[in-house]
Amino acid sequence: MTTEGSPIDGRACYRAVVAPAGFAPLLTFSLSELPLELKPTGCETGSMNNSEALSFDASEQAILDRIDGRLRAQGWAKHVTTVRLLRDWQALCTSVNRYRGTIDDYTNDLTTRDGLEVVLRECDEPLRTKLVILIEQADGEFLAATQVDIGRVLRRYFRINESSEWWWKRTPTAGPLAEYLNSG
Repeated sequence: MTTEGSPIDGRACYRAVVAPAGFAPLLTFSLSELPLELKPTGCETGSMNNSEALSFDASEQAILDRIDGRLRAQGWAKHVTTVRLLRDWQALCTSVNRYRGTIDDYTNDLTTRDGLEVVLRECDEPLRTKLVILIEQADGEFLAATQVDIGRVLRRYFRINESSEWWWKRTPTAGPLAEYLNSG
């Protein structure tokens, strides 16, 4: 799916065109036409939408493909790609205060940020800077929607220690998952 056009109603949601690159669109629709439960995360609030920023030219994609191969060699699942890691991290960061998954889902989703760190270690400039900008934007959203896990609640559910990265030491400030974590 690609995006085109300008923001809808001043929000960061764009017209979506569903088609493989180089082919005529199979389906074109405005994201504002979707029912709320089907909209991509962030559309209802005006939060970030980086689908345009996730476009990579052929040389960048070739580099990412090599990095994706290294991820698989390190044991990451075949479906894990740099682009998917970025999209999944952005989705989590913009929806963490509405997160309806289980604590196991949440800790699994946090591993996407671990994967992005692996990607950054493998990536050279100038592509690294492009990825850092996207990741840091999502990180900012995550930091704004979470709080330091002072009570170390997440440690009850996942192996987290002093050397774990900062995202493993934060919990949502609101929403269903926050309520669950605060109830126990």
